[in-house]
Amino acid sequence: MTMIYTGARVPEETTAWIETQLLNEEGVGFKPTTLTLLLYEYHRGTVIGTGRRDILADCDSDGNISYQLAPEDHAMIRARPEEGRVALLEWSWDGGTREGRREIHYTVENLRKVPATSPP
Repeated sequence: MTMIYTGARVPEETTAWIETQLLNEEGVGFKPTTLTLLLYEYHRGTVIGTGRRDILADCDSDGNISYQLAPEDHAMIRARPEEGRVALLEWSWDGGTREGRREIHYTVENLRKVPATSPP
């Protein structure tokens, strides 16, 4: 299992996990009111999959997020040795009056012997 974090390298078309924690200003974990994930290719901004995903159910009351990305989330978009990817987390709390964002930058590696599939 591959964990996604800034700087991670993920083999193409493999399952990976995003695990992180949301903290408030006092450093205490919390569950936000809304939480979405947007995956995109770094250089061209091509959105991966269906756009913004509601992942609030994947966040516990202490702000721990554990979300599984599918192999199709890591299909190569262009014929390159690797592609930069961004997982953009966006959340709101306090009745929607406060918002937060975090980008996780990682790399998808093009494995030479994996047959090409249609990009997401």
